[in-house]
Amino acid sequence: MDTISAWLRSYGLNDTEIAVYLYLLAHPEAKVADIQRHTSLVRTTIYYALAQLKTDGLVSESQQNNVKTYRAADATTLEHRLETKIVTQQKKLQQLDDLRPLFEQIQKQRPKDTESFVARFEGTGPVKQAIEHAFRCESKHWHVVASRHNFLYHSSKAYQQYYLEERKRRGITAKTLWEPTDDLKIPSVQDIFWRNPRLLPREFRGAFTSLVILYDDTTLIIDPYEQRTAHAIHNKQSTQLLRMLLESAWKSATPINNLVVSS
Repeated sequence: MDTISAWLRSYGLNDTEIAVYLYLLAHPEAKVADIQRHTSLVRTTIYYALAQLKTDGLVSESQQNNVKTYRAADATTLEHRLETKIVTQQKKLQQLDDLRPLFEQIQKQRPKDTESFVARFEGTGPVKQAIEHAFRCESKHWHVVASRHNFLYHSSKAYQQYYLEERKRRGITAKTLWEPTDDLKIPSVQDIFWRNPRLLPREFRGAFTSLVILYDDTTLIIDPYEQRTAHAIHNKQSTQLLRMLLESAWKSATPINNLVVSS
């Protein structure tokens, strides 16, 4: 059940929607009262979840004698919906590629003082979208400063796996500075190659809780998971200065592979 819940969460459902969907999957033609009795969810919350699930095509509604019942879509239906989404997104990507010159032409009309700005992201989804922007960097290289208990640490295992695999798929290498901790997990040789992790001095232990990613002309600061916020500072000069500082700190930091050899 946990595995299915994790997959549904990666599909985009929240915990309430997952609880309602799984109950309906096991109890087709259930009424709202049935869902409430077996999930202990508030009725208004159930109605909101059902509305979203119906919009997503994951739940169907029937009515007989003024009584509404609900049924969850099965795995085959989910498969068909995913296949349709993939085809649709591929078409959109092709259309976007065709329209790219028009986007660039419009961007050239922007005043120079709009090249520097700060974008704020609120909510788990928008923060992940900010990370998606970083995945699409032109340089294919990041500078990263990561606290132990950062946004990724508290994200689902499925998203953590996606984050690592997507970085590798896009060929993004990095120079990474980690907060020093007693429970440090030694990464694989492959991770060391892609992430180039090194340890900050012990003075940094517990001194910060953010995840910072520098890419192209952008500094992305992701706040602790419980805040679910992030800020992307788009400014060439400040990002270049921070990159120089992080590069210097990285060169003087302790390489993780030294710990691997000594352990």
